[in-house]
Amino acid sequence: MRAARVRHLDFEEGSDFPGLEIRIGGMSVDEYQEVRTNQAMIALFVDRLVSWTMIDEDGDPVPATAEGVDSCDVGDVLTLVDIWFRECPRVRRPPAPAPTAAVPVQGPVGDESGLSPQEGGPSPDPEFEAEIPMQL
Repeated sequence: MRAARVRHLDFEEGSDFPGLEIRIGGMSVDEYQEVRTNQAMIALFVDRLVSWTMIDEDGDPVPATAEGVDSCDVGDVLTLVDIWFRECPRVRRPPAPAPTAAVPVQGPVGDESGLSPQEGGPSPDPEFEAEIPMQL
């Protein structure tokens, strides 16, 4: 079974937590289904919290520990827990590679097999490449 991966949550300007960054582990389906109370959600959040850039009212960093989370406003923590819970099930797709197209090789004049030399077709003129990748 694959281990839960660490997620990176970034909060943009204009959000409730501008500039906040959180690195936090995911959760299993069992954990997701079992958590039913705010207390259990916060406990799981603390258990998975790797790091964050949370600061207190004095501008001091809040440690990414149970004590640090406990010192925060409960409404803020529940909001962050809710965001994390909504983020966990999302599937992240890697960016698609740039598409390429192959230019078909023309055989000798009159050859209409459409086969490349690798597929048993005629050999192309040696001055030309068999495939020329192109950006679409």
